[in-house]
Amino acid sequence: MLKIKKQKIYILFFTLLSLIISSCASFDNKKNLVPQNTLTSFNYKKEISKKEIELYNNYINYAIFLIEQDKQKYSFKIESLLEKAVFLNTGDTTALLTLIDIYQQQKVELAEKKIFKLCKEIVSFDEINIKTAIIIAFICYDYGYKKDAAQLFYKIGISKGKASDLPYFFASYLLNEKTKLKKEEYEKLIFATSNFLKAAPQNDTATFVLATSYYATKEYKKAINHFKEINSSSNLYLPASIEISKIYLTQKEYNKAIENLKLTIQNFPEDEEAYFLILKVYKELEDYQNIIVFAKEAINKKVNSTEFFWILASAYYDIEKPEKALETLNNALLSYPENRDIKNLVAYFYAEKGIHLNKAEEIIKTVLNKKNKKRDEAYYLDTLAWIHFKKNEIKEAKEILLKANKILPNTYKILEHLGDIYYESEKNKDISFLMYQKALKYVPEDNEDKEKIQEKIDKNFSKKAKKE
Repeated sequence: MLKIKKQKIYILFFTLLSLIISSCASFDNKKNLVPQNTLTSFNYKKEISKKEIELYNNYINYAIFLIEQDKQKYSFKIESLLEKAVFLNTGDTTALLTLIDIYQQQKVELAEKKIFKLCKEIVSFDEINIKTAIIIAFICYDYGYKKDAAQLFYKIGISKGKASDLPYFFASYLLNEKTKLKKEEYEKLIFATSNFLKAAPQNDTATFVLATSYYATKEYKKAINHFKEINSSSNLYLPASIEISKIYLTQKEYNKAIENLKLTIQNFPEDEEAYFLILKVYKELEDYQNIIVFAKEAINKKVNSTEFFWILASAYYDIEKPEKALETLNNALLSYPENRDIKNLVAYFYAEKGIHLNKAEEIIKTVLNKKNKKRDEAYYLDTLAWIHFKKNEIKEAKEILLKANKILPNTYKILEHLGDIYYESEKNKDISFLMYQKALKYVPEDNEDKEKIQEKIDKNFSKKAKKE
């Protein structure tokens, strides 16, 4: 199997968020409160003494004890303890979130009144506390007090407008251990960052978050306009350029995508994502001449990926120049004689095309004879299994693939190949269907293999697929 390319992490901002604050919970999560280290980089209004910290912890601990004993019986006392804790240390959100949780279990009108009153009092008591202000702003938004929420996000922009990472933390309270937000949560982010930007219009991070939120809600024109506002000196300029190209590609505006990607490659000549995207555009246009040109260019620049050899060889093969394809693969082996991924790529290419299978087996076995990382070992075993499959050695292929699947159980290409192998056996067609179904779960949304696997299901299991 060809090793899956490692995508650049910045492409979607929620991926960045999941890395920065993966353990962070939203303010309405009743079990997992926002961790105390969230937003510790921002200053609070006042330093609290050791005695006050002890008192604060006593309030919290006593309140939690009463909650565990009988929340309804001691509700008034619990509220009183938590309210004292909130105003003693507004820099920590534990008491605030616990108190809001208590309020939310009361009648809706009463809860709303208490929550909004509490938020107003905290803002007037400590209006520069960023950590608490963000939570309160989103609470105001959720309860329909959008004017107050807008003012708070604007104030945050004034007080911390230069804090580049701040807009990422807007989303931290919406993530709740997710990797992708729902439409209404993106709309909250649009609201938050738009008001923040009114006070801090030059904040590239806020602009990037806003643009990505518009992209997620399919407001493509607004997304492009905001991505274009990002300063060329910003480290977000490259990912913004990539996202613009993706939007053009999504809308099938191929000429605009090509123009933008050529400019991106000119500004960032070693960026592999830009090369992969422009090659994807030319593949959709079936423009093999330009595929060859840009794949060669990436190889000559030694852009960090072995897949460009695969793309170049495939393009030659598609225009019926197999000798050029083989020359490309031989050059890859000569240029990188010790590179295991190159050897795997060449062997897998031969297997895919059903050519030079003995040579392919010989190449991949030289790789498997060495000590490999477990993940790599699974890829190489998949290649060997596929070679056996193409030789019609089904039993051997199945044994090797099951070994690969044990190492990497949720890898779509291994699962797809298992589906292919099981389909060859009349007794195992049901298992084949299950393998294809499982493979679909793990193939990335924008990967063309998703469509190919679905086609196999539709063709071979049309009646079963309809029932499912």
